Order: sequence, then C-alpha cells, then structure tokens
Amino acid sequence: MRLNRTAQWIIALLVLIIAAGGSFYAGTLYGRSQAQAALRAARQRGMPFAQGTPGAQQFQGRGMVFGTIEEVGENGTLVVKDNNGSQVRVRVTDTTLIEKTVSAAVTDLQSGESVMVSGAQEQDGTITARSVQVVPAGRLGFGAPNVPGTAGGQ
Repeated sequence: MRLNRTAQWIIALLVLIIAAGGSFYAGTLYGRSQAQAALRAARQRGMPFAQGTPGAQQFQGRGMVFGTIEEVGENGTLVVKDNNGSQVRVRVTDTTLIEKTVSAAVTDLQSGESVMVSGAQEQDGTITARSVQVVPAGRLGFGAPNVPGTAGGQ
C-alpha cells in the first residue's frame, strides 16, 4: 500500500516535530544538570553565599563580614551591621583595597551601603580589612528592602 504525497508530508512533519521537541527537552535536562554541578563545585571550593543560601554562615565571622555600613569613623574604621544584626568593627588601613564600582577611599563610603569585607580577624573581634567591596543592595542577598531574612527586610 502506497501513501499519497500529502500523507507522507504529514508523517515527515510529525516526526520532525517530535524529534525537535525531544531534543529541546533533553537540552533543558542537560542544562539543569550542568547548573547543579557548577553550584556543587562552587560550594566545594568554598565560595561565599549570601544569607539564606547554604554555605553563607561558614564564612561570616572568620575574617569576612557581609552587611551594611552603619558608621564611617574619621580614623579609618567602619561599623558594619552583619546579616545577624550584630555590629562588627572594621579597621581600614592604607593597604586595604576599597572598591565601589571604581577604586575608592574610606571617605567615599557612606552609612547604609552594603559591603563585603575580607581580612584578618583580631582577638577582640575587629577585622583588619584587606578589601572592602561595596555591592548594590540585594545583589548578594542582603540589604535588600522588603526581602524577609535580610538586614534590610522584615
């Protein structure tokens, strides 16, 4: 039995649609698995994550603080309110790298800005900063208004 030309075209089109749909579905599964593998690898390398993200708490308090500047002192110190609501004193030195889209000085910092501080923690809890990075509110999951569980949220 021989199919007419219209039936052949319809069957060919259906096969093409099924193959394209199957390929798209397989691609989304592959992409999802790659994203999950990249996240697992980042966690294993010790990448810092914002509060509410697994891994965030292991970095806070070990020479790193994520939070909002509450005070900029004249003597090169900052008071940063961390994600838990605690105040951390940060000593900024001449060798501290401060970034605010472009390099900046401690006098360019303002209260209310979200920062990520990296440095060595002293015995009294003060951190001597190696770097201070100003980040837009909410970019790393903290300081965003109306985001539950963050310093700027409820």
